[in-house]
Amino acid sequence: MKIIDREVQLALQNDSELRKSVGSKVFRYVVPVAFEEDWPFIRVASINNIDTQYADDKATDSTITIQVDVWDKDPDPLLPHVDRVMKSMNFKRVSAYPEFNDKKNEVRMIMRYETLTKL
Repeated sequence: MKIIDREVQLALQNDSELRKSVGSKVFRYVVPVAFEEDWPFIRVASINNIDTQYADDKATDSTITIQVDVWDKDPDPLLPHVDRVMKSMNFKRVSAYPEFNDKKNEVRMIMRYETLTKL
């Protein structure tokens, strides 16, 4: 099993365009309470990791799904940069949908990406 969500987190943190807006606020799995209202920020989480190709009864490839959530009052300007970074890592976007929190007046854009990776 190959774990790559940490690589995704680092790639997003190190992107110069994203860094201008989110700084180092790219979190893995959980957004710390201290940052929940310090927009914009990004969270990366592994959603699925399935062996999909085999040779000689051994897994050779896995399909990995990563979810990238972007929180902000208006996350739209950040989305092309997230998409660019993910595609540079050979991911394809398989879904994207917004979730509006009217109590906080914030948008969470939920994007899922998949890649096929060699084991």
